[in-house]
Amino acid sequence: FEYKQDRDSRGRLYRTWARPELVGIADYALTAVKNITQFFEGYFEVPFPLNKTDQAAIPDFIAGGMENWGLITYRESRLLFDPKKDTTSSLQNIGNVISHEVAHMWFGNLVTPQWWDDIWLNEGFATFTQILGVRQLHPDWDIDAQFVVETQMVAFYSDSKGSSHPIYMEVQNPGQITEIFDTITYRKGAAVLRMLYSFVGDRVFRRAIGNYLKQNSYSSTFHTSLYDSLTREAQADGRTGLDVAEVMDRWIKQMGHPVLTCSREAGSIRLEQSHFLSDPSQKPDPKFVSEYNYTWIIPVTMVTQSNASAAAGLEDVSSLVQWMRIKSQAFPAGSLTPGEWYLLNLRSAGFYRVNYDRQNWRVIIAQLMADHT
Repeated sequence: FEYKQDRDSRGRLYRTWARPELVGIADYALTAVKNITQFFEGYFEVPFPLNKTDQAAIPDFIAGGMENWGLITYRESRLLFDPKKDTTSSLQNIGNVISHEVAHMWFGNLVTPQWWDDIWLNEGFATFTQILGVRQLHPDWDIDAQFVVETQMVAFYSDSKGSSHPIYMEVQNPGQITEIFDTITYRKGAAVLRMLYSFVGDRVFRRAIGNYLKQNSYSSTFHTSLYDSLTREAQADGRTGLDVAEVMDRWIKQMGHPVLTCSREAGSIRLEQSHFLSDPSQKPDPKFVSEYNYTWIIPVTMVTQSNASAAAGLEDVSSLVQWMRIKSQAFPAGSLTPGEWYLLNLRSAGFYRVNYDRQNWRVIIAQLMADHT
């Protein structure tokens, strides 16, 4: 193997290793790992503790990448980019995988779950935070929109079946360890964390995760430690009624996700939540009994046709969150007329589906036919 190398402003060494005939196309990987490492250090204000990072492109490597501390290993096609013949899609795959593995330096290596049932703290976090790393490296990729299609929608599909399972599962034997490395752990875990990020906001999230990492460095932890850090920061930021554990336990300890069915009332929109199943005749796996009776505490965001422009300019949607804590609840809609549309779940930040009333579907269709921009 041969390598290309670079150093950052702190003198930390970065090397990317490959077979001699392929080391010439290691430039993007070297740039990406250096850039994303520095980004995560600044974002969470938790320094990467090692004085070097090696990456190695391994022939016939079964995994896309493996986050060994100080020596990250990759399948060749997930690390090396040839600009003369590889596609933009290939470049995006490489960027995502590198960002995912670098995120593991903090989520998995610096701080480790106490047991396998919290593996989502590794894989869900790395799958979510990889978009933060890629977003700042390639702002033109619109990686958040890609996340909705390629991660969240895939998670919806798997989670809408009666055979789905909770994100948090008790692991009691080695066979169960292998089983939980699946779409629910990776993609639903990431989507639920993205929802959490959206309702606490970027500032609270950064501070809380930074404190969580500092307090648990070189140690193992349980998801309640994460919740405690987020609740403290959210309440310090003025969200005095927010208990992150109360909200999140319903999303990680029961399978499935809700659909909100909407109906118009005078001056309000009534929402009714129910457990969404792609085949309603299916029943949830009886071994996963829900202590919450398949109800969720849901961060609802809503705009109407008259205030949509103002909402579009917000950096995050946390200021628009209203909480749905019961099965059926009405939300104020101002002076919404029958000819005006309303939209829920802005930026698809929440891990839930929405089914509008028939009138709203008609108005939305008319709007899209007239001007879809």
